Amino acid sequence: MQNVLSSLWRPKEGVEIHDLGSGRYSFMFYHILDLQKVIDGAPWTFEQNLLLFHKLKNTEDPNVVVLDIMDIWLQVYDIPLGMLTEKVVQSIGNSVGSFIIMDPTTLDGLWKQYIRIRVTMDINKPLKRRMKLKREGGSGG
Repeated sequence: MQNVLSSLWRPKEGVEIHDLGSGRYSFMFYHILDLQKVIDGAPWTFEQNLLLFHKLKNTEDPNVVVLDIMDIWLQVYDIPLGMLTEKVVQSIGNSVGSFIIMDPTTLDGLWKQYIRIRVTMDINKPLKRRMKLKREGGSGG
């Protein structure tokens, strides 16, 4: 695992990975920018298993921390023209989980197939595949 993830993440200052047992691991990064790059790039998988991350506080025991939320990038398709507003994008994100940010590069150019939004979501809840948007005034879109 150490070699595979190190070659994938390529931390400049290195990372140590310790097996804590019961499918839990400790990742110790030697530079905050390396850690942030890995967190921002999530979700990650190893051998087809999702890696859930939690930044430990000094008093937390890594063996009992509840791992049930994750930050994930979603692609949102088919937003009707004229409805692509910050309010609508945040509403979409909050309907799936908790909206964090929209990738501003998905708005570059005249036409995009989708927008990317980052949300924090509960992994125990199913991912919503569709939702109906209503224009102000009541007509559906």
